[in-house]
Amino acid sequence: MKYHKIYSIITLSALMLGFQACSSDPEDEPTPKIMEDSYTVARRELCKRYNLPEDKIMSLNSFYCVGKDNIVVFFTGTNNLNEASIIICDTIVNKALYSNFNQIQFHSNVDFSMPYGEKRTLPFNAFQVCGFAINDNNVAGAYCGLYGEPGATSQFAFLHFHLLYNNEKMTIVELPQSTETLFQRERVKPWHNGGSIFYFGRDQENPDFKQVTCYDSNSNLCYEAQYPYFYEDYTYYDLFNAALVQPISNDSGIGVEMGDGTLRLFAINVMEHTLLWKKKDVVIDSYEHNTTDRAELTNQAYKNDILTFTVEVTTYGGSKMSYNVAVTANGDVSFPKN
Repeated sequence: MKYHKIYSIITLSALMLGFQACSSDPEDEPTPKIMEDSYTVARRELCKRYNLPEDKIMSLNSFYCVGKDNIVVFFTGTNNLNEASIIICDTIVNKALYSNFNQIQFHSNVDFSMPYGEKRTLPFNAFQVCGFAINDNNVAGAYCGLYGEPGATSQFAFLHFHLLYNNEKMTIVELPQSTETLFQRERVKPWHNGGSIFYFGRDQENPDFKQVTCYDSNSNLCYEAQYPYFYEDYTYYDLFNAALVQPISNDSGIGVEMGDGTLRLFAINVMEHTLLWKKKDVVIDSYEHNTTDRAELTNQAYKNDILTFTVEVTTYGGSKMSYNVAVTANGDVSFPKN
């Protein structure tokens, strides 16, 4: 009997101690660290490096970035007000050249003119960054807001924008609304004397659709034109999809393509949509082609109306050869020696 009483006291004491241990003051325990995801850490580092307002950066849901030389452009996702931000930074001096945290606002609902005369009010769904180009300190970008309702049978429409930054000034051009039947992913390239040129892919279904838009270095609209593409003599001449593209004026550009040990060169007047000249199967100096060789076009430059570049060849065994090429604006080709 005495044994059972002592055992009961010991058991009760142990339970009391256990209860006290479980309910001890939480201040005596170390506070667990809050783990931040890599995206949050990257945003905070961005704020520190370029002295950006952290409260505004942290409210944004994504970043798209493009860079060249010392310039980097951040086009951000939308915040809870459907506002998008644009930030342009100099990576050498770690300075924000331009920032605007409500530059573009995508409205919650927009009235669209749909095909066959139909009118529809569509809600904001998402946004898409189409492309950026950097030309010295000038920046050009194309992006859009996507409107529509999810579902296999739903129709979508777009609000489309061009962004142009130069001389510390930002210009936003809102383009006509477009429906899914006309929309294709847009690209932009650096163009003549600091300008920029925006273009869509070829659209056989809508040949009258304006697919090229050219701006000068001061963000002024120069012209709109059809996509610079031709098919002659069983050969494609596609300026913006060429391996090397060189603007020679605000209107025209030279395209260069690699063949099997040869070059295909051509020039197109974009504004007038004409093929100025073409040269097929131009043999590269003394180069003897092998099917396993790998070739790359490098060192592109344009001076005194002459395009120069280098054909860098690497053989399967690792040997390297280089050939200099010079092309005039009129299509004369030569192979200068070093």
